[in-house]
Amino acid sequence: MKGSGLLVAVLPLMWLVAASVQSSAQEKTVWERDLVYYTDKENVLRLDIARPASPEGPLPAILFLAIPASNARATYASQLAEAAGRGYIGVTLDYHDIEIEDNGKARYPFPTQLLDVKRAIQWLKENAEKYSIDPEEIGVVGWSYGGYLALMAALTGPSDGFEPTGNGPDTSVQAAVSMAGFIDWMKMDESEASWSLGGSAQDMPDVYTKASPLTYVTKDSPPMLLLYGKQDPIVSAKDAAALDQKLTDAGVQHSLYLVNEADHLAVSGYVDKEIVWRFFDQTLKLKTD
Repeated sequence: MKGSGLLVAVLPLMWLVAASVQSSAQEKTVWERDLVYYTDKENVLRLDIARPASPEGPLPAILFLAIPASNARATYASQLAEAAGRGYIGVTLDYHDIEIEDNGKARYPFPTQLLDVKRAIQWLKENAEKYSIDPEEIGVVGWSYGGYLALMAALTGPSDGFEPTGNGPDTSVQAAVSMAGFIDWMKMDESEASWSLGGSAQDMPDVYTKASPLTYVTKDSPPMLLLYGKQDPIVSAKDAAALDQKLTDAGVQHSLYLVNEADHLAVSGYVDKEIVWRFFDQTLKLKTD
């Protein structure tokens, strides 16, 4: 098996940053690790939770969505600790890996990882009281494929066909941050799109449309913060502008920030900048105080 070149190049850097960044908030943080949220015949999927040591009532939760690959939960460890220090429940999770088989296609193609995110949201809502989570105040944030999953988790609802089976809670979220998340698979380089979606746009146009966040914007979409690079060769500023326009037309509360001189990787560094925390404070935390 082989991996996407982008993922292979970026993930070690992300893990190194996560391992090296320390926060004083860690000393006041309770960690709940390796919590199983889903199993199937081949996989056991787990999540980690970081929460304040002495939470006062249920708190809003933020899911930090890494690129689906091995050791995904390690990517945002320092951000989980900071989230707990700021009065949130920080969560990160495993997914079915985006492994590329010898045939050039993903072992677990779309919508597998989206379903994983929604299963994790269901699990958090089912266990909200145990972990001091407010089930009505959940946000998602991610970069690149993680940002794509954040958009899809926020924009899709029960009628779109992505709800996990069973009678669990709804998987709605109340706020989303996308850092260079994929927007329109039809506009993506086919070498990046075909392995994830299982084929080419020419052969599977309906799948490409169904997999694109741009398809699902409605007036009921939750607040969003969009962070994209002006020099991004993977998700163009034009694609970001198209999503911005569609959200505007639907009357959705959102902000688009195009970062000067930033490429795809550079935008990943915004995950713990004040612009992101301020957005979640305004859309989640202030509503629960």
